[in-house]
Amino acid sequence: DETMDHRAAHRLLTTRLAELEQVPPSQDGALYRNIDRLSVFLGLSTAEKELLAFAALVRTQSALTTCARFVSVPNRAVAADAVAQVLRLDRKEVTRALHHETILRASGLMRVCHGECETLDETLTLLGGLDTALLEDQDNLEVMFKDYFKPAPAPRWAVEDFAYLSEEVTLMQRLLRRAITDQTKGINILIHGETGIGKTEFVRAVASSLGTRLLEVSCEQEPVEHDEDFESRMNDHRLRAYSLCQQVLARSHECVVLFDEVEDAFPVSGFSLFGAIRKSGKNKAWTNQLLESNPVPAFWVSNEIGHIDPAFRRRFLYTMEFRPLPQSMRRTMLDKRFHDLP
Repeated sequence: DETMDHRAAHRLLTTRLAELEQVPPSQDGALYRNIDRLSVFLGLSTAEKELLAFAALVRTQSALTTCARFVSVPNRAVAADAVAQVLRLDRKEVTRALHHETILRASGLMRVCHGECETLDETLTLLGGLDTALLEDQDNLEVMFKDYFKPAPAPRWAVEDFAYLSEEVTLMQRLLRRAITDQTKGINILIHGETGIGKTEFVRAVASSLGTRLLEVSCEQEPVEHDEDFESRMNDHRLRAYSLCQQVLARSHECVVLFDEVEDAFPVSGFSLFGAIRKSGKNKAWTNQLLESNPVPAFWVSNEIGHIDPAFRRRFLYTMEFRPLPQSMRRTMLDKRFHDLP
């Protein structure tokens, strides 16, 4: 309105803002239904639920994204102040919700950026793709998180087909049965060996022999063109997806998790004259916690383990080098599958 000067516009906006702030915010729709369902399952606090909704909206609503880019947050304390002001929450509750030991962060749902992030929209980041998943009506949590973990396909082989590993199979079965019965935390088995020799099928066969459900963490995410940091983000994404899988299944019984291709989650940062330089993830304390507190027994499968920090390897209850099938076993398997063909 060309007839309205700056002061009049300011008065009008101030008055309208005061009116709007007296109206309770609407929390209807798929986003809040999904967060309520998630909260019941994971036990999120009120502040954690509000933070999760806010972070999802910042990522998906362009007007809110633009506003968040104007809010400078040089550190986590300022971020807590800003979020508490926006959401009308107690600052102490927000600070607790942003702590790395809360379910919101320990599950991998949210990451709080430190140091390198300068604005509010950069500071609170969700697990890749979670914002859009939360905005769609979902039947259950496993459907909601299908891009992060899903039920494993039925095994093509039985444990009897791996007779040359019978001692290892017996040991793993005993470990897993006891862990499931006693609901023991921190049970992790590391299996490593050459590419393409049957490690994943072996895990599926062992899980099937126990009558347990096997959930597999997704290994795929579409790269973004010209994204030089894609590999690093993908490694972080998969660890967070694994953590989320553990939290979602924490109350389930008779479940086992398969985290395949973990050499990508523990990347090699470079090479020197003496071989690969170890770089087993940026957040060592968080990764250690993943290995010590997982409620569901897990198989970690890798082609290489030489670059994984020994401090991580020591936290595995059992480590097995998967040996290739001997010729006699391969012949037996071929005969078993193709005996009726000419």
